[in-house]
Amino acid sequence: MEEKKTALPKDYEGRLLFQDISLDLKKSLCSYINRLQSINELLVPAILYISAWKDGKNEIWYEYAGDNFKDLFSSDIKNLSSVFKNSVKARKTYVQKESNLTIQTQDKPLLLKKILKLRNETENSGFNEAVYKIEYRNNIFWLKDQARVIPFTKDKVTISIGNLTNVTKEMEADEARKKAEIILKNKEEILTSLFNNSYDSVILTDIEGNIIDCNEVAERTFNYTKNELINKKYYSFILPQERKTSINKIKEVMGKKNIRTELTLLTKDKKTLEVEVSIVRIDSNPLVIQSFIRKNSEKIALEKEKIATSKFKLVSTMATGISHDINNILSIIHGNLSLAAMEASKNNNENILKIIERINKASSHLELITKKFFSFSDTSLIIKNSIEIKSFFNKYVDKYKDLTLTIKIADNLKYFRINPLIFEPAIDAIIENSSEAIANSKHKEIKIKISDLTIKEDSDLKEKLFKEENYIKIEIIDSGKGIKPDNISRMFDPYFSTKPLSSKKGTGLGLSNVYTAIKQHEGYIEVESKENIMTKFIVYIPE
Repeated sequence: MEEKKTALPKDYEGRLLFQDISLDLKKSLCSYINRLQSINELLVPAILYISAWKDGKNEIWYEYAGDNFKDLFSSDIKNLSSVFKNSVKARKTYVQKESNLTIQTQDKPLLLKKILKLRNETENSGFNEAVYKIEYRNNIFWLKDQARVIPFTKDKVTISIGNLTNVTKEMEADEARKKAEIILKNKEEILTSLFNNSYDSVILTDIEGNIIDCNEVAERTFNYTKNELINKKYYSFILPQERKTSINKIKEVMGKKNIRTELTLLTKDKKTLEVEVSIVRIDSNPLVIQSFIRKNSEKIALEKEKIATSKFKLVSTMATGISHDINNILSIIHGNLSLAAMEASKNNNENILKIIERINKASSHLELITKKFFSFSDTSLIIKNSIEIKSFFNKYVDKYKDLTLTIKIADNLKYFRINPLIFEPAIDAIIENSSEAIANSKHKEIKIKISDLTIKEDSDLKEKLFKEENYIKIEIIDSGKGIKPDNISRMFDPYFSTKPLSSKKGTGLGLSNVYTAIKQHEGYIEVESKENIMTKFIVYIPE
């Protein structure tokens, strides 16, 4: 008689109450559904549900689903379980172990494999809390699930009473924060790598001229250990007659003016070194002065006159460039997140997706920059393979179809030894630079000549190439506006450009990476130019 008094909830759409179940389950389920229906009638923005499953079975169904839940997935209660299941792309749970909070992420394939295990874990704990990444009708959003899990052992049935909360804004903000952390970490790693792996001496001093750090090259150059150099006055290594001039140069740097000068320095054993020093102020707290010291040996002096990297304004231009790009991209991330929050309040998912897409594009661009920085800082030798010259250069004919690209290869040359993954982008960057130079010309032609060259003892190239052996000589010639003589020596400096900043494309590292790629091939690159007539890039690599 008592069982007959348990009336079905209003508009009941589930299964269990139509089956032969215990009185305990029937009364409990009716009570839970009635309570959730009362909340739903208050029109609160809650996504309420009661799900159920049988022990050891994969199938889940809903005994109750609030209007907000059904409307969100445009589904009736009968199909809601399969629609929701198919829409889940990932599941995140937050596990507190002692004082550490760890995030566990399962993608869809893993969820399908571990569904019974995950369900058993929630049954044992009596509570479920997870965040689901949902993709439904080309919209991506996040739902936080908080549920009480109640097993009915006699019926071999478990029910879950829960609420879903839209946490899309919070998850997007969290992802943006993680990307920003990666950006900052990459920035630190790049600058540290440039400092430690530079081929030249790098010394950091405070504004009083006390040395606070140096790289290993500086230790070898001055024949001191780092501990011996720390806290020494930078001026103590400069010849007495040149110290006053050097101090004045430092004062100019304090006025935010980068300085390049030539000095004679003293080593620990009192030997003199003729060096070129680039000095730049780093606006940290406290202020730091960074000196980039390059020996002026005969070979370096020749290289300084003929190629851009001999005056590699690495520290100042790179620091400025990194900050410029990272700050711009972070601005995009933060700005678009603000827009995302505004659009979310309007519940316009399409607009939110567009904003998130812009964030992803900005992050991808930043990843490209960091990759190129790492490539730029790596001048170690690489593994080379024998590649057919003709097929290698014919790729560029197909790529630059809007140009007249003329390629002439010496008859006796068939193959050369390169690493195509490194060398191909280098040649591409040179051609791209030449194509920009002739963009406004009536006759858009670039000539590429490949020939062989033997370096002899009395050759002028011996000082540049260092080895007496056979080389492949690659000339890339355009008939553009040419390069001013003062700019040729800076062609390969990072972020150097004669174009306005607003018109620059790419990362600003193209020609810098060309220099690195050629050096990795034990080669050499130089530039010849006549204003308003032509520019010629000449690359030498061992045959």
